[in-house]
Parts: sequence; structure tokens; C-alpha cells
Amino acid sequence: MTKFGQRGALAGFKAVGLRSGFFVGSDVSTYSFVYPLPSGYNVTRAKHFGIGEPLYSGFGKLALLGNSGFFEGRGYNFIGFTFNNRAGRQYGWARIYDRGLAKHNSFRILGYAYADVGETILVGQTTDESSPGAEESLGALALGGAGLTAWRKRRASGR
Repeated sequence: MTKFGQRGALAGFKAVGLRSGFFVGSDVSTYSFVYPLPSGYNVTRAKHFGIGEPLYSGFGKLALLGNSGFFEGRGYNFIGFTFNNRAGRQYGWARIYDRGLAKHNSFRILGYAYADVGETILVGQTTDESSPGAEESLGALALGGAGLTAWRKRRASGR
């Protein structure tokens, strides 16, 4: 689904799907840059998705030659992506760590998450926050089933 590349002073990101893959970023002029996103950002509503540069096999640049791009120095950031595996568009995010110029602009993907087709996802979201009652309902159903079984046993024994 996602790929991560690095060559010398170039670090890049590419989202891959059976049908298509894009990253939140730009495709202007000869540069395709990936944008850093804040925690809580709704990836589904992103306005700019980049397809990457043909010269770099569709990768979007995280950093180039140490100082161009939107990622500067060491630190943690989030990036967004979308892909299509023939079922429809899915959106997601990845948490990355910029190891800095001293490490030749290398980045590491620390984690990621993506939503099902038709669902929204916020940067940093790891659970289905749109229906918090679902887990509670399942728990109540399990307790209800156990309670019903106990009630039936008591009733059958004549208590």
C-alpha cells in the first residue's frame, strides 16, 4: 500500500494501490512535495493530492539536498495519502521521523492507519471514532447473553 524511498540527498514517499495512489502534497512545476499535516487534520477533505514525479517513479519529495521541501531538520511529522484498490478511494496517514541532514535526509515511517472506502479519517486516528457505541453495544450484548443463559439455568432448576 505505501512505499518509502530514499536516494542520497533525496527522501520521498509514494502511496500505491492496485488502481491508484496519491499523497497530500503538490505537483507544481518540476517539484512534487509532500505536505506535513497537523494531528487531527481530516485527510478525506484534503484539497491537494500529488501524483509524484515520473523522474522519481512517482515519489513525492520529503526533502531534497537538505533544505528544500516542507520537512526541515529532525523531528516527528504526519503525512497523508489516498489509494484505490479497485473498491474506491481510501484515505490514511503515516507518522514519520525526520532523521535530519546529518543522516542524509533519511526518514522512517513509525506507524500508519487508513480508513475503509467511504469513511473519513483524521491524522492520528487509530480507532473508529465515528461510532463509539459499537464496542459498548457489543460488550452489552455479550453480558446480556451471559445473563440470559444464567436466567435460563435458574429457571430450569426451579429457583
